Amino acid sequence: MNPSVICVMPQELLDKIVDELHGDDATLKTCALASRSLLQCSQSHIFSIICLSNSALCTRLHNALVANPHISQYIQELEVIDIDPWLTDDRNLPIILNAISALQCLAFGTERGYYPWGDIPEDTKDALMSLFHLQSLTKVSLFGVCRLSMDFLAVPNHLRSLDITRTLLSTHFESSVLDVTGITADSLHVYLLNSRSSWSQDHLANVTQQCALFSKVRKLNAKVHPIALSIMKASMQSLKVIKLCEPFNTCDAYFDGYNGWLEFDFSTLPRLRRLTFHFSISFNLQPSISTAVPAALSRLRRFFTDSPSAGRAKTLKIYLTAKPAFPLQEADMDRWTELPRLLGSSDVWGEIDGILETERRSAGAPGRFRLEVSLGLWGLDVMGMGGTELVWRDAIRKGMPLAAEKGILVCELNSIR
Repeated sequence: MNPSVICVMPQELLDKIVDELHGDDATLKTCALASRSLLQCSQSHIFSIICLSNSALCTRLHNALVANPHISQYIQELEVIDIDPWLTDDRNLPIILNAISALQCLAFGTERGYYPWGDIPEDTKDALMSLFHLQSLTKVSLFGVCRLSMDFLAVPNHLRSLDITRTLLSTHFESSVLDVTGITADSLHVYLLNSRSSWSQDHLANVTQQCALFSKVRKLNAKVHPIALSIMKASMQSLKVIKLCEPFNTCDAYFDGYNGWLEFDFSTLPRLRRLTFHFSISFNLQPSISTAVPAALSRLRRFFTDSPSAGRAKTLKIYLTAKPAFPLQEADMDRWTELPRLLGSSDVWGEIDGILETERRSAGAPGRFRLEVSLGLWGLDVMGMGGTELVWRDAIRKGMPLAAEKGILVCELNSIR
């Protein structure tokens, strides 16, 4: 071969080779430095997914964008996470957000507690709102945000997926515009932390009106409160999966004032496939756990007596989690290990079993139903509670004979922290 002849590989083939390296940032960086022919494609992969979890990372990305402004167009997925220690004082983030033009997926929030929306600098909030307007955006996840502004509901954009989780919604709009019919989503997952609603009836009616975002929820994960009830009513034609979370502290007088708002006709949800009722119990072992158990299970029974149509869900899960309200003393350990037996042997299960059987008969096709009764117990993995699962399973099967005889009852026990 004539050494003066240089074989040039087509750029399209080079790009395909680099595409195979997606996710291997070390090799991609080597390619970017090795040849100008590999530079652009390598950069498009290196900067396609960005995670910003501190100010140092923001500074590095900001400097890279200043030196090479074109790389902003490569950012397709952006995570701005663990925001509580650094977001308020960071001046580079809004510049970065404003530079991004082709974003597809955005995750914003914190797993460390909750960050107030009002503490976010105004220029950063404005930049976030600009991202919400990008037509390229298909997926948004907001989590751990306290008093999240409702203004984003007015953004005229359609998303493939929107998750609003571990979030406390604001009771007001920051702007004077109350149009909440702008943003829509094919799939919406909502986990609201609002335990008591201070929303006015006008606000509730506004955010759940026809064509508003909260009238099209498919998956709802929310604490039990009137906002969740309003969403359920507004999203009757779209809801497929519901998880309702109810906290109960055996020494909290607030729960004595239960007003029965949970009355809901689940048979009005034609697409409902799965309903989970998560009953989270904090036990005060003084003066006696034997008095705390009936109080807690009476609350659980109230859910099914007020809303018996829950039994029509094709898959119904009753999930109890039990934790001590205060650190256990050594003298309390024996009583705590008795908790699965005390919970499982209550007559409440027989009453619930009868309610659900009546609803299943009314709905027809009994073979299509599934009932899961699970207990998540604190300390199970460290207290040597061998045989506890068998005790729990046998107690529930004995307490719910109608479901057990039909073969639709599944009992589980797991450890929680």
